[in-house]
Amino acid sequence: MNSTTQKRVCIIGGGASGITAIKQLLDEGHVPVCFERSADMGGVFNYKKDQDSAVESGLVNGVYKNTVLTISNYLMCFSDLPPSGRRRHWHHTEYRQYLSDYIDKFNLAPHINLQHTVTKVVPVNQGTNGYQVTVQDPNGAEQVQQFDALAVCSGTHQIANIPNIKGLESFAGKISHGSQYNTSDMAKGKRVLCVGLGESSADITREISETADECHLALRSYPFLIPRNLNHSSSDAWTSRLHHDYHTPKHESAISYLMLLVYYLLLRPFLFKRDRAKMDSFDQDTSQNMLDLNTPGTSENVKLIKAWNYLSKGRRFATKNVTFVPNVINGKIQVNASGIDRFTAHQVIFNDGTRKDIDLVMFATGYKENFNFIEGFQLKDNNVRNLFMNSIPTDLHNCAFIGWARPVTGGIPACSEMAARYFALLVSGKRKIPADAQQRIAADQKFYHEFYSKNSPTLNTVVGWKRHLENLAELIGCQVHTARYILQPGLFVRLFAGSLVPSQYRLEGPHAMPDSAARSIREIPITLPSSHILYGIKMNLSNKFKFLRQRALARKTNLDYSEFFSEWFRFDIPLTLKDIHRFSFRADDFNKKFNKL
Repeated sequence: MNSTTQKRVCIIGGGASGITAIKQLLDEGHVPVCFERSADMGGVFNYKKDQDSAVESGLVNGVYKNTVLTISNYLMCFSDLPPSGRRRHWHHTEYRQYLSDYIDKFNLAPHINLQHTVTKVVPVNQGTNGYQVTVQDPNGAEQVQQFDALAVCSGTHQIANIPNIKGLESFAGKISHGSQYNTSDMAKGKRVLCVGLGESSADITREISETADECHLALRSYPFLIPRNLNHSSSDAWTSRLHHDYHTPKHESAISYLMLLVYYLLLRPFLFKRDRAKMDSFDQDTSQNMLDLNTPGTSENVKLIKAWNYLSKGRRFATKNVTFVPNVINGKIQVNASGIDRFTAHQVIFNDGTRKDIDLVMFATGYKENFNFIEGFQLKDNNVRNLFMNSIPTDLHNCAFIGWARPVTGGIPACSEMAARYFALLVSGKRKIPADAQQRIAADQKFYHEFYSKNSPTLNTVVGWKRHLENLAELIGCQVHTARYILQPGLFVRLFAGSLVPSQYRLEGPHAMPDSAARSIREIPITLPSSHILYGIKMNLSNKFKFLRQRALARKTNLDYSEFFSEWFRFDIPLTLKDIHRFSFRADDFNKKFNKL
């Protein structure tokens, strides 16, 4: 790239999103300059043992000592560096090593300035004439630098969100947030209230319940739970093109599914052979049939998961961690799902009238957005859904927010990589924001509200894995034309029945890596049962042909996904009305709503 088109790009944040942004901008010949306020790269995976001092200095920690990823290495990786070996759920130190390997492989370290904090950004003429960026160095000295483009990659885990609950200001005990959590030592000898149940809270609550004198869990709604193990493999092995095409039928041709059916009927023993590993993704013997890390698939554990999924009504973010469930069953975690009414000096009072004495409140209630460091920029409703593809502001030139797309199943880093690839092409002038961007934003808002945010209205970063990646792939020009691979049956079959891994988006388009991408896709074993493959083919063919689609719609008019999952997951253990009642964990008349199942 010549000097007239080469751009100097400011990247704020040296976590996974910032790291891949450097790489994608380098691929386009630009000059990325990354500023990371910590003493090391890794973002939320830059583990700090002393959380309290980290929070006091403004460095919120995203991982605790025993953090294990909620998705497997196959989906947590970048497309240009797929992992080797079998599917596993990495410990946070293993993923941090992966990021370090990525930096080394592509020589990204020279572009990262550690212990440098961006304090202010001034867009010049809405970014048309670049950005003036004020940076504070390790000695506290500030300097203003000029850039042609801006990538904000600091992510959502910055400002802890403490909900405004009546009486909290008068509570005499300790108030903490999940961002400050490291180990359960802080809970020893205490009566602890844990508030909220996301993926991190599932771990934190379980660990606290093993140490505290009492552990209470406050919920205002029921989570939708997905065990990390399913059918002797990681549950995200089921995150396939075959399943996700239900919601994005436009992306695949009918001929592809017809050929997939032909291959299935004629060559199933050869092309669709399932591999059952001896060890699951947590290095546990698959014969134990574990649901999650140290979580056996007992009847009671399964019934609680199915009951809460039924009560959740679906259409929300999925909590991919059920390690806490056994401690609910054995009573170490006392659940109240009626919501918190108020606090007193030493008690919490729930909406159903129940009172509990507590010494410590642990909030696992997420984070708040703050873009005030960009002068003059106001994101509507402070909601990233108002960005194009949850990334590109339409009123700032050559600017992107990378890391604000969190898939229900799948990894944030892969979404960030695709956003960074598109941004790099925008900066190069090889792509333009489409003229109908506002209409696309509105369409995404409508879709995500209906499918994911209806019962979790504050989760504005949540996206659908395939929908989001396929839409970005179209903008980049790296969409997978599956019909092109029909004569490569081993690859073709895995594009549908194998995991929807990031490497698929390196088969074609700008900076493609077709040989290595195809090789990594072929190496991933198929884990879907034959019945699910056949059902997926049937459902997707129904989407392609009008007469079949009308019949399918007629059959599923009243189908609720949460009810469907409750029946489909471990169908050998049926859910009863009695199970719903006993696992509702409310002392009011809530159960009167459920007089039939």
